[in-house]
Amino acid sequence: NESEQGRIQGALFSLQALASATGPMLLRFIYHLTKDGAFLGPGSMFVVASGIYLIAVYCAYSLP
Repeated sequence: NESEQGRIQGALFSLQALASATGPMLLRFIYHLTKDGAFLGPGSMFVVASGIYLIAVYCAYSLP
């Protein structure tokens, strides 16, 4: 159904736009919290980004 496909594509585009807006802010916040040596230091934002990526991969593989 074309209308259902359009709604799904619109929802995916909305999620992509939301992630593009909030991702850099989240990682900048994590960087400022940990830049003085807490947890893994400045590199902890990469650990958090990897965790978010793994969650997204799991969600993608769980789709039918």
